[in-house]
Amino acid sequence: MLSTQNKIPLLLKDVFFMTVALSVFYALWIGSHALFTPDEGRYSEVAREMLVTHDFITPRLNGIVFLDKPIFYYWLQASAMYVFGIKEWALRFWPAFMGILGCVVTFIAGSVLWNRRSGFFAAIMLATSPLYYGAAHYANLDLEVAALIGSALLCFITGFSVEKYRTRFLIAAYIFCSLATLTKGMIGILFPAIITGAWIIGSNRWATLKKMHLLTGILLFLSIVLPWYLIAQKENPEFFHFFFVTQQVSRFLTTADFNNKVSAWFYLPVVFAGFFPWSVFILQAIFSHVKKLWLNDKERLISLFLLLWLFIIFIFFSIPRSKTVGYILPIFPALALLTGKYLDDYLKNKKGILLGLVIFSLLSTTAFIASLFLPYMHLQDFNNALTPYLRWMSATLFASSSLIYLLLCQRNWIPRTSRGTTLQSDATPNHISSSLHAFSGNLQLHEKNFSSAFCWLAFTASIFLLIMINSTNTLNEKSIKPLIMQLNQMIKPEDKIATYFKYYQDLPIYSGRRIMIVADWQAPDIANNDNWMRELWYGMDFKNTYHARDWLIDEKNFWQQWHSKNRLFVLMNKNYYDDFTKKSSTKIYKIAEYHEVILTSNQAST
Repeated sequence: MLSTQNKIPLLLKDVFFMTVALSVFYALWIGSHALFTPDEGRYSEVAREMLVTHDFITPRLNGIVFLDKPIFYYWLQASAMYVFGIKEWALRFWPAFMGILGCVVTFIAGSVLWNRRSGFFAAIMLATSPLYYGAAHYANLDLEVAALIGSALLCFITGFSVEKYRTRFLIAAYIFCSLATLTKGMIGILFPAIITGAWIIGSNRWATLKKMHLLTGILLFLSIVLPWYLIAQKENPEFFHFFFVTQQVSRFLTTADFNNKVSAWFYLPVVFAGFFPWSVFILQAIFSHVKKLWLNDKERLISLFLLLWLFIIFIFFSIPRSKTVGYILPIFPALALLTGKYLDDYLKNKKGILLGLVIFSLLSTTAFIASLFLPYMHLQDFNNALTPYLRWMSATLFASSSLIYLLLCQRNWIPRTSRGTTLQSDATPNHISSSLHAFSGNLQLHEKNFSSAFCWLAFTASIFLLIMINSTNTLNEKSIKPLIMQLNQMIKPEDKIATYFKYYQDLPIYSGRRIMIVADWQAPDIANNDNWMRELWYGMDFKNTYHARDWLIDEKNFWQQWHSKNRLFVLMNKNYYDDFTKKSSTKIYKIAEYHEVILTSNQAST
């Protein structure tokens, strides 16, 4: 058996092939659908404006200073736009890259900490988890910070386990922490610090502190993180208070001013659905690793670290009332490793895995049957265009569960008593008990077929995800890309675009223009509503906001421009149109309508 020290060089070949395979898988249809709003439109536009203004310190949204998040993600997005242009696949390049990075680091950690098979199981489960896969095809910050925090934690625990390469892993961990802090703020360093600290205390390994190269790590962290934070503060004197107090601390502690208010158990179904089908093994995997906490070896230390990682982050994000699905992504590498090791242990002791397969089979069958009756259920607000996709997805899972049982279970499916007779209708309770015991024995899984079953489940999970990604155009009802493409064919350089009491986050990125936004910018309750108005209103008074009052305008200012000789294109929600026509004293030229959004102009198209 290879020693831990000798595993790493031999992993390079595996890493290469895994990277290539995941790159192909994650690249499929990555640019097949329009940008989702608000996130994809918003964050992509911030990066585009960096390229336009050549200001790579202060992020802006529609010309308004936008310091809600740090800078690193915008740098990545701007680099993709500069190299590839403004295309959907280019805007999702870095999320996909980070998703692949997280899977590869998970594979390396699992292989070094345990064995190659555990690492392989964990990486494949992570790559084919719906929430992780979906986030890798979604241009926002959630997967980036999850992959960076996860990579930092994996490098920490792997470094503590491999003396020869410890320094390299720890240096990598500090770099990942730094980049995570430049991506999302304080959680980039707090999570690794709290989890590692709790692990040191829980394992009573105080001597580990001497091996962490803390001084080097702190200096490296500060050298990467501090320059942008200090320069951003110098350029925007309001930055530190706005970012650290308003955005970081208040968002966590307060409940009145932020959206997505949900219950404390919100993330339980999110994790189950987001890690499906592998989530059917989560409870067994956790209990398996909890048992190892009473051991006195390396296994105990690794299990303790992963369990602390899982529960600390899960509890942390469950505390505030405001929750978003993507926030929980940092626990997914830990879930994958816990479950991957559990499945690897199954091959050694043949216990416990059947329950997960039964749950998977029941859920798959239920989903398949339910999908057949969707058109007859008359569900409120259900998009019927999704029905064929849901049928194919559920059919894929149903076929997978059926074939897995054929692969894994023995041929003798008829329950027999210990004397070999079949179970009769008049059997005594003792006969029934004996038969059920024998039946359970018949369902023991064959080791020789387990790898085939795992690969088949991973394959069908991949097909499930590819069908899912193809259904996204059906889900993307807020995008107005077709309307913007029509507008781009008519607009001239001297024309202007305005939105009427609504900000369409994909309008600037697809039109390549700054937009006038009509709203009541003096409303007293703007600060109490977590929406597009507040994120722009916050930036109006920043030093580096360019001519905010010329672009965030009230209705009086708007009508002056509407009735001028300059051509103005206006987009509004359909429910505003009747009121709009009553207020206009000139003819309104209605150009097009798409998804309840109307495009109009004060002049005829030429």
